[in-house]
Amino acid sequence: MELILNIAERYAGYLFSGFLCLILLLTLLPFTFFQENEAVLLPGGGVYLTPPSIIYTDSLPATCRNLTQFTILVHYTPGISVRSYSTTLLSNAANSGEVNFSLFQYGSTLAFRLGGAPGADRCTLVIENAVRRNIKIWCGIEYDGEFLRAYVDGVKRAERRTGHINLSGWNTSHPLVLGSDPNGYSGWTGVVYTLAFFDESLPGFSFRDPELLMRIHSPALLFTFQSAEHDRILSVGRDSTTALFIPRPYAPARRTVLVESPRAFFKERISVQDIVANILLFLPLGFCFGAIVDRKRRSVLRLALEAAALGFFISLFIELVQAYLPGRYSSIMDVLSNTAGALLGVMLFHLRHWFFAVFREQPPPAAFPDE
Repeated sequence: MELILNIAERYAGYLFSGFLCLILLLTLLPFTFFQENEAVLLPGGGVYLTPPSIIYTDSLPATCRNLTQFTILVHYTPGISVRSYSTTLLSNAANSGEVNFSLFQYGSTLAFRLGGAPGADRCTLVIENAVRRNIKIWCGIEYDGEFLRAYVDGVKRAERRTGHINLSGWNTSHPLVLGSDPNGYSGWTGVVYTLAFFDESLPGFSFRDPELLMRIHSPALLFTFQSAEHDRILSVGRDSTTALFIPRPYAPARRTVLVESPRAFFKERISVQDIVANILLFLPLGFCFGAIVDRKRRSVLRLALEAAALGFFISLFIELVQAYLPGRYSSIMDVLSNTAGALLGVMLFHLRHWFFAVFREQPPPAAFPDE
């Protein structure tokens, strides 16, 4: 091991360049800044979605504002079986931290997240074993001011008492998005045939016949995806002015760079696995940097600050570029963990002789000798 480290010190400059190129390749491939939107209208009706694909409105339609109740009805076919992450079918949000509502899928499980006024807690309704691959389903979400209910093919599958949620506090600038979240992440695969939004709570028995329901209760928004004019799909409900837009080439409805919001950063679940991977990714870079700079006999404090600054600015560059790459996620947590990895790497370099002295059962030298 000591021989390997000695060789690493001797060729530190080459190794540093190699690790830097490897990091850039791993984090930025396939360098696809421009991609086609894979959303396609089918000849018989419906829109096929698969990443990268997205359809959205400019903002929350006027008919969906200042509500006390609502019902959402979606007729679709999921095109996937099981994935290790959630995919977003429908959302009205700016990012994962600022959500009016969202409908997402995790394997065979559906979940609906409902928010209210800014800063208020959100509630989530989970529907287990709700979907199967390539099987058409009607999914209905109904909120009557006290209860949130979910129906699958006319059968009530989940219910949760939420109490009053201030829907008038919804952020009206959030777009209505189909196929992924507004930032283009968590892309969903499948076919959507009908999307209807009602500004009222509908009785449970009406979900048994969705076609009759839409004839009796005129939806505020109704998209049947039969045709598009200049990549705009017009609503055929009471609000006939709202349109879903298919951006070509692909472009997300919102572009989040680094941190989404303080609420999202502190309250959303953080992946420990991602943090560890990001630390390990930059650790060799910090070690090689220590070997290069150590020849100039700089103080430990200066060495640590320089390594942290190096890791920070390289990671910052990567995250800024990733914000414009479909399928990549720009996260402040990645910058912090990459910086920690570079710092840990240079400290391991500085302590290497101390570790070897311990393993040989010799009196170790001072970990941080005066220089």
